[in-house]
Amino acid sequence: MRRLPPLRPLPLQTAFTLIELLVVIAIIAILAALLLPVVNTIRAQGDATKCQANLRQMGTGIAGYIGDHDGRLPGPLDPLVYPANTTSKTVAEGSFVEFIAPYIGLSTTKQVQGAETRKAQTVTTCPALVRLVNDPKLPSFVMNFADKMEDVGNQPPWGSIKDGSQPVTVAALTSWRDDRRDQREVSANGQMNLARRWAIKDVDKHAFGDTPAPAEAGSLPDKPVHGEYRNALFYDWHVGRLDLEDRAK
Repeated sequence: MRRLPPLRPLPLQTAFTLIELLVVIAIIAILAALLLPVVNTIRAQGDATKCQANLRQMGTGIAGYIGDHDGRLPGPLDPLVYPANTTSKTVAEGSFVEFIAPYIGLSTTKQVQGAETRKAQTVTTCPALVRLVNDPKLPSFVMNFADKMEDVGNQPPWGSIKDGSQPVTVAALTSWRDDRRDQREVSANGQMNLARRWAIKDVDKHAFGDTPAPAEAGSLPDKPVHGEYRNALFYDWHVGRLDLEDRAK
């Protein structure tokens, strides 16, 4: 009589159960929630570092301009024309960026449908602001037109095309008298501490203070783009931080 072959055990099923799948999904969601703040922090630190590098390069551009123009600062400028909102502005119209363009790598032009255009002005933008509001018409930094120099006609160091005043020389800038009245901040020797007086800083809706604000300012972020401080280029052309009251940190 013929024997039947022995029965083989059925292979075990390897598919996940519904509960196992839900557990895996929950673990992934928890890990993502834990990692997201870390990723955001790293990205914010990177944006702040790039912003500082851009300000530093603008400071280098100012120094280069000064060296080629008998020690005089770029200007006269239009108080309402700020870095990054100068697409159609010229030197004659008081564009800060156009004055220093050859010194920050923006001197190359190309023909686009018969018109000359500059390279993208990435040096004059803050990546944190671009990430929040990517609008080329918005200013990316604020220039200080509120601080005046009493000894040279009570004008801003940059001069102004609005009133016909000319930019000052480095010699005049270094002899700038401290006109602040708050005894907690005024210099002991009466001279302005250029390392603590900001020239250009990050922009947001509340960054202008007594400085003229362009019409587009209402579209800017309501809070500083770097959180509890603003990056700034100071009048000695170093880059540092300002607290929200515009005091050097």
